[in-house]
Amino acid sequence: MRPTLFWAAALVCEAATSFGKLVAHDKNFYPDNVLRVTAENVPVACESRLSVLVNGTSPGPAIHLSPGKITWIRVYNDLEVFKLTIHWHGLSQRMAPFSDGTPQASQWPIPPGHFFDYEIQTTRDDAGTYFYHIYVGMDEVSALGALIVDDFGKPPYDYDEDRLLIWSDYFNKADYNMTVGLQAVLFTWPGEVNSVLLNGVGVVISHEPKNSGTCALPIIEVDPGKKYRFRFISSTALSFLMIGFEGHHKMAVIGADSRYTKPAPIDRMQIASG
Repeated sequence: MRPTLFWAAALVCEAATSFGKLVAHDKNFYPDNVLRVTAENVPVACESRLSVLVNGTSPGPAIHLSPGKITWIRVYNDLEVFKLTIHWHGLSQRMAPFSDGTPQASQWPIPPGHFFDYEIQTTRDDAGTYFYHIYVGMDEVSALGALIVDDFGKPPYDYDEDRLLIWSDYFNKADYNMTVGLQAVLFTWPGEVNSVLLNGVGVVISHEPKNSGTCALPIIEVDPGKKYRFRFISSTALSFLMIGFEGHHKMAVIGADSRYTKPAPIDRMQIASG
């Protein structure tokens, strides 16, 4: 039995080194996507808040990946003090484990003023809806974005257009203070959220919404007579949501957690964080 165990261990080690091999990039390398993480005071939900942004916005840009291809995403840490990683939520990263973004497990966090090139390999079976977010502290409440793996060929269900609906928490507290409280020996609850944002837009309960801008209720534009695929992403940190469309009860779930399913008729749904 000992030779069998030895050869099995050798095969595992060889597979790990072939899938997780070190890749060096020189000055001539150009990544497929570039994300720059900054911290800025921005208007959100009728208030001003110091938030961590991706490419200057929250949510950050949507990234589309082609199935069966390798995509390189360069992430710059332009924060002044804090380290960070980016996690590709829902993707197994089985082909590139050192790009998973789990701090101190798959990589060291990126120091301020540095960058890291993330390798993402997808297969045809990975088609679906994912999202990316910072994986250090509570900065993930604003530093996030949609990650879509496109279908290989024609999708199994017909629709005219799709729409992204990214849900996130809004706290009018500093991310750092919430992180310290949650990690303290005497656990400090940050309190209830002040608002739930849709695509970065919403209104704090104590404010009256305006007709436009950052102090308004979110609007999703659709045309009558068309069939839409809504990609729901719950990037909330603490909220559990119940979602429905008032006056529109003919909906069907066609996928969950990046996997297609048989159509399931619903008039509302619950969606948890992640």
